[in-house]
Amino acid sequence: MITTKNGYRSMKYTLIINNFYDNVREQLLKLGHFLSENNLKRDDGYAIVFHKYSAENIQALDSITELMPVSHVRYVYSNQYVPEICLDYLTTQDNGSSLYLFIGDIWGNELCARLSVRLKGLCITDITSLCRKSNLFLAKKKICSGHILGSFELTGEPCLVSINKSYDEAASPSHSESVEVSYDRTALSTGYELQFTPVVKEESFTDSPCILVCGLGLSNEENVLAVENCAGEINLPVAGSRPCVMNAWLPVDRLIGVSGTILKNNLAILLGVSGAPAFYTGVEKCKHIISINTDKDAPITQKSDLAICGDCTEIFTKFSKLVKEEYQHNE
Repeated sequence: MITTKNGYRSMKYTLIINNFYDNVREQLLKLGHFLSENNLKRDDGYAIVFHKYSAENIQALDSITELMPVSHVRYVYSNQYVPEICLDYLTTQDNGSSLYLFIGDIWGNELCARLSVRLKGLCITDITSLCRKSNLFLAKKKICSGHILGSFELTGEPCLVSINKSYDEAASPSHSESVEVSYDRTALSTGYELQFTPVVKEESFTDSPCILVCGLGLSNEENVLAVENCAGEINLPVAGSRPCVMNAWLPVDRLIGVSGTILKNNLAILLGVSGAPAFYTGVEKCKHIISINTDKDAPITQKSDLAICGDCTEIFTKFSKLVKEEYQHNE
């Protein structure tokens, strides 16, 4: 709910909509539902729709206008979708909005983040709810592979947010209110030099036959970095247990366990992991488990196919050196 301590306060906001793809109806229904659920008034809203229809086919936009959940829409023509064109146009449009809303798909998240830099605003993507209290926005989004709902305070304006693309759609609206419509043809691709670079998909650590998982037993970030460097030399992806991630020794998207990723790799090598139930759920589906730990009584010891008791950093460093030598010998 968009409120202050004294109750509801009017606030201008802008919807940014991409009509270069076939999901514009889906975008509008999701945005309409979000506006309704979060008490954003229709008359305070403004929409900018980027589209590809020439003047001869402009009537095709009528079906979009019928679904528009705000009172004013501006249709902006471009002969093709290029993020830089949209950003240049949006940077010149100052309608006094405190909030910009996007759908959290690939194009929406990109525009949201990049436009926030240009407008010197605040950005958060894939939110599920938003409220305003006094001088800040409170946004909520799912983190840790969707297992945790996090709250984020945004102080300052404008705020640019994208709505989680799995947000429920509303029923098709039947607006009795009129929509003020305007058209603009200034967002053209002339004058831009377009360069296209092939995208190389990075292999996910879940796709690798073997993975290294670091735990609290590594003691500090320096040791994690050391084993990560050794793992990189033998093309071994690295992930971590919750204590390892919560200490910021590894990124949160590498968290293994019930709050993160469930592994099904052929082999998991665990360094300094005790084997708590919440963590073990994340590795139990691996075909083989090797654990290296200084604590011979750690729960993971009884659950491993091979358990080694000793200094995990020292042992893994020697192991990676042997593997690297074997690679070089076979080349």
